[in-house]
Amino acid sequence: MPRPRRSYGRTGTRVIPTTWAAEHADVLATTYASTVRIGPLGGTRWNSETKASEAVPADTVYAGAASITPSADNGAISDVVDDPTSARAYEVKLPADVAGIDPEAHHVWVDDCPDADLVGRRLSVQSVERGERRFSRVLQTTLDG
Repeated sequence: MPRPRRSYGRTGTRVIPTTWAAEHADVLATTYASTVRIGPLGGTRWNSETKASEAVPADTVYAGAASITPSADNGAISDVVDDPTSARAYEVKLPADVAGIDPEAHHVWVDDCPDADLVGRRLSVQSVERGERRFSRVLQTTLDG
């Protein structure tokens, strides 16, 4: 019995169009209903003139639209110094071209959100999903306090 012929397409023809990610990212961007700021925590410095500590604002890495959704492992129990603790976990989706977010140092401040309970809250960045052919930059975060 002869083997069936297989066709792998025309040589040089792209399987995935070059505009694929950008077109889908534009559609996803229409779903960003929240506004966030991302950066490190600010610090304090001593003002020798006023003889007092002053708050030093942190540089913002990103400020703009985002989508905030509960993560699949929301409320997962983890041990912190042998004490079981639950943390509220959220995925924060940003435009795909956002870069420079450091999970070790950055936090997300929610300025506006359809979920009023998140407005004014701070989320700690646990990880940043990276890679090609992405529609958005996804941050895995936990709710502080």
